[in-house]
Amino acid sequence: MKKMFKNQFKTKLFSCLTVLLLIFSGCSKDNGDAVPAITVNNFSVVQEGSMLRFNYSTSSPADAVQLYKSENGGSSYSFIEQSIENPFYLSIEDLGYNKGDVISFSLKAIYAKGQNSNYSRLATITINGFCSSPSNLTVNNGNVFWSSSLTVQNSYYQVQYGQQGFTIGNGTVVTTNDTSTGELSFMASQVYDVYVRSFCSDSQQFSAWIGPVSYFATTNQNVCTPPTNVGYSIEYNFFGEAVGAIITWSDTGNNGDYEYNLVEDNQSPTSNAVESGIGNTVTYLQMYQNTEYDFYVRTKCLNGTFTNWVGPLNVNIGF
Repeated sequence: MKKMFKNQFKTKLFSCLTVLLLIFSGCSKDNGDAVPAITVNNFSVVQEGSMLRFNYSTSSPADAVQLYKSENGGSSYSFIEQSIENPFYLSIEDLGYNKGDVISFSLKAIYAKGQNSNYSRLATITINGFCSSPSNLTVNNGNVFWSSSLTVQNSYYQVQYGQQGFTIGNGTVVTTNDTSTGELSFMASQVYDVYVRSFCSDSQQFSAWIGPVSYFATTNQNVCTPPTNVGYSIEYNFFGEAVGAIITWSDTGNNGDYEYNLVEDNQSPTSNAVESGIGNTVTYLQMYQNTEYDFYVRTKCLNGTFTNWVGPLNVNIGF
């Protein structure tokens, strides 16, 4: 009797163990299907002006890649940057490299669903001459200043700006040969980010951008609004005779660049040669007394377009 009970117990125990084994085996099969390790198939680096461009391909889509500088022919590596872009770019100047440096890089692919890759094969490059970035970028009263040692003919600078937090490439660009510019358009009570970079030559191309420097605009600057409050006063000669008119206007956009014209009564603003100026005052002399004139003015915008003509302002200097 005891023997029979013992055999039955062994049989039940074996059955339970078999069931548990099948359960765990099924769980292992559901959750443990091995995802093959990702590999970096191709990796290259080329210099484009002041930037290094890194290209790569992987055996399956990577969540990110990590760039390393190789030391001693690949026996040790130092981490540089992680990126999700392909290709991705890094500034030679920001990396701290100089002309003539020979640098070897390696790449690792990061794969959240499986194993990360090993280090890729080395990609080696010799740094050529490159364009150095400007320095000491500042914005003061709407004017942008920076320092640079560019002496190459046909070199120039690009200033890029936009609302605070904008992405480089989506801003407004101003090009100048000087190390300062006042040709930026700012709206009052807005905060802007400002960047600048150098263009050295066709071979060296652009430097890296420096910035941003943030600037809070207290007043409008170079905002294209039509002139307002157009009016005039009479100009007299030494003998007290009326000989002309001083015409003034206001500009809430603080643009400072205008076109204007004084024409015969009831004539269009372009019936005579249009004049231009950078101040909001113009003086006309040798006008005829007791004669009706019409005056028009408009603002010239930074992009070369114009506002509508404001006028006519009827001008008569009397007897």
